[in-house]
Amino acid sequence: NRAGNMVIRLGRWNWGGPSKPAKVKIRLGTLVKGEDKQPHIGRVTAERDWEILDSTSRATFVIPTPRPPFRVEVTVDPTFRPTDYGESDQRDLGAQVDYEFITRGSRRPGS
Repeated sequence: NRAGNMVIRLGRWNWGGPSKPAKVKIRLGTLVKGEDKQPHIGRVTAERDWEILDSTSRATFVIPTPRPPFRVEVTVDPTFRPTDYGESDQRDLGAQVDYEFITRGSRRPGS
């Protein structure tokens, strides 16, 4: 129940093929229940922007969090389809995202 840091890793490391650049937006903030009874961001406490240039692009963001509960939203626009590059996969792909929450004062795994 303590504030900490959210470590967010982004990239297209398992794709490896061609892809178009895309804008990435990360939003982090307090968690609220919306009128639709679903979780939403309340007060936004941090935003980060980045651009995926190609399948070799990688980024790691360490973002301070409020005390839990909080919410992280990552959007990627535009997405791409592997079928655009001769593959059979018809899914809309953006980026692979890995999340890790670390409480303040704790050591990161492996450190």
